Amino acid sequence: MSTKIGIVGMPNAGKSSLFNALTKAGAEAAAYGREIEQAEDAARLEALDGEGKLKRTPIGDRAAMKALADPAIETYAKAIGAEALLAAIRAAK
Repeated sequence: MSTKIGIVGMPNAGKSSLFNALTKAGAEAAAYGREIEQAEDAARLEALDGEGKLKRTPIGDRAAMKALADPAIETYAKAIGAEALLAAIRAAK
């Protein structure tokens, strides 16, 4: 069983920036990220995957997902100057 993840948020909330940081794909990824913001756009995700424009990583458990996401989250937090905020969030858990 794999997990599918989507990025959802208000306009100008940083979805594309997060998407770019996670994929390290730059401006091209931002263009595709904006096209796939709708939850019902699973077919477009499949097409992007088939075209090699989207890297999908099957994840079977939460620990594996966290291990993949943590380095990207830390890089993004550092890039936007939110390291203290990330530390506070992690300390509150």
